Amino acid sequence: MPADVSQQRSSQKQRVLCAMFAFMLLAWLTLASALTPASGGMGTHRQLGLPPCGWIIAFNKPCPTCGMTTAFSHASHGQLLAAARVQPFALLLALGVSAGFWGCLYTAVSGSAVMGSYAFLLRPRWIWVMLGLLAISWGYKLVVALGAAPGVPVGISSFGGPSGG
Repeated sequence: MPADVSQQRSSQKQRVLCAMFAFMLLAWLTLASALTPASGGMGTHRQLGLPPCGWIIAFNKPCPTCGMTTAFSHASHGQLLAAARVQPFALLLALGVSAGFWGCLYTAVSGSAVMGSYAFLLRPRWIWVMLGLLAISWGYKLVVALGAAPGVPVGISSFGGPSGG
């Protein structure tokens, strides 16, 4: 593979796939921007008709993905600091989805092979890194939800768990 990706061209199939991915990522971003982030830091998914988090109901603690929808919604509204406070990994995910949308759209329209240079993110090492970041974010969420993080207004009772509505 030549070092200069700008000189490579995507096949018609790759361009169609990138167009489909761009549409899918744009739909995800559009949906997130249509939601109002929950003020408690979790629960925005309820606006989609989804049930309360079963993990909170069962264990009275947030699950690894608690706050993802809320943080994604904050990020889609340009509230990056609020997104980071709610669920740091979701902010990274939202930024990645945004970058992925633009990269896929660029590839679909121009035929550039630029998206191929990001395939390394699907290698096991990087998947483990992302899972590690998710685990760290979950730890952060647990600390915040249990009230051990001063100045961050989040607690289990806000999320429809056993002690809340």
